[in-house]
Amino acid sequence: MPHLFFRSVNVCKSSRDEAIVRILSYNGEMQALTHPNRADLTIESVFEALANPVRLRIVRRLASGEELTCSTVLPDVPASSATHHWRVLRNSGVLHARRQGRLILHTLRRDDLDARFPGLVDVIMQTLDPSDDSEQS
Repeated sequence: MPHLFFRSVNVCKSSRDEAIVRILSYNGEMQALTHPNRADLTIESVFEALANPVRLRIVRRLASGEELTCSTVLPDVPASSATHHWRVLRNSGVLHARRQGRLILHTLRRDDLDARFPGLVDVIMQTLDPSDDSEQS
């Protein structure tokens, strides 16, 4: 029988109310974060990932080269929705994610994207309206 344990995750319900959610896990291993190789990046998957305003907002924030956490970039998006957006961007090869303790830090795979699709990131950044960062999704 697998070893069962509980780990606590903080979930903010509102600015003044915080709840602890218990997540049942069957082993102590965290799921590995997988990324496609540079050679496996396709323009179709990149465009599909960037076809959402929330994901464009993420890319715009990471374009400066910073390594940021989920909640830093998307403080106004529910955790389940944010997780979906991060996964789509990672699986398409747009982002790299790494675990540091309980945090997942994200960076834009600019070098890989520029190598496969020269100038794509620059064109995307030039066409985005900076005021879109303040919009909630």
